[in-house]
Amino acid sequence: MLLLADGSVPGFGNRGGDAVKTPLTAGNRARFAFNVGAWIAMVDLPAKPVIHYGVSREKLLDQAVWFVLRGMGLTDQALANYYNPGALALFFNPDAGAVH
Repeated sequence: MLLLADGSVPGFGNRGGDAVKTPLTAGNRARFAFNVGAWIAMVDLPAKPVIHYGVSREKLLDQAVWFVLRGMGLTDQALANYYNPGALALFFNPDAGAVH
């Protein structure tokens, strides 16, 4: 999914029923997504996290991305089609995707 600087997503919600209409502006969808990520990073970066979410960092990332994508209006089917939590896991173990 391409997110432009103005927060818009080209074709978002206009093809194949990937998203439902929401009252959010395109810019605020992007800003809210950024704020969720920034807040989680802020409370999880210290050696002893400020908030313990009760899951691994990998699972926390997965849940946060899922939450944001649903908030942007993606349907269950679109999440199943396009969201790949395994690809995000490479952030925690970059060597896992290396070709030797």
